Amino acid sequence: MWCKKCNRESVARYRNTPEGGEKHRAREKARFKANPAPVRERLNAWRAANLEHARAANNAARLRRMKDPEYRKKENARISKWAKENKVRVGAKTKTNRMLRARAQPKWLSAIQKAQIQEFYEIAAARNIQTGIKHHVDHIFAVKATDWRGLHVPWNLQVMTATENDEKWIKVPKEFEHQLWNPQKHVRSGF
Repeated sequence: MWCKKCNRESVARYRNTPEGGEKHRAREKARFKANPAPVRERLNAWRAANLEHARAANNAARLRRMKDPEYRKKENARISKWAKENKVRVGAKTKTNRMLRARAQPKWLSAIQKAQIQEFYEIAAARNIQTGIKHHVDHIFAVKATDWRGLHVPWNLQVMTATENDEKWIKVPKEFEHQLWNPQKHVRSGF
C-alpha cells in the first residue's frame, strides 16, 4: 500500500512517458465528451483564480511550439488549408485589417510621410529576401489595442522578425507604460 504522495509521484512519472501520456489524454477526452459542463466550469474557475499564471503558461507553451520547425511546418500547412476552405472569412479579415489601418492613418499625413510608410514595407520585403527570415512591419503602439490605439504613421512603425513580432503581442513599450492613464490609480482622487 502506497501513501498518497508516493502514489501521486508514481502516476506523474507514468504520465510523463509517451504511452502513459497518451492514455491519460484519451481518458480525459472521453471524460470531457461524456460530461463537458463541470469540466468547463472547473477550468474557468481555475483560470479566473490564476489568470496571470495561465497567461504565462499559455505564452510559454506557444513560444516553445513556434520555435519547433516541425510544428511551424505543420501549423503553416493547417493555416493554408483553412484559408483555402474559408476564402470569404480570410477576405473579411484582410478587409477589416485594411480598414483599421486606414482609419488609423490620419488624413493630414503628407506625401513624404506616406512614402516613408511604403518604405518600411519595402525594407521588410528586402530583408525577407536577403536573410531568408520572415520580417514584419510592426506598429510600436498597436492599431488594434483595446484600451488605446496607435496610428499608422512612420514614427510608429518598425521592421522586426516575425518571431519577435509574435512574442511582442499587443503591449505598450516599457518606456511608455508610465504615461498611460490607469483608472485604478485615480479612484481615490475622484477623477
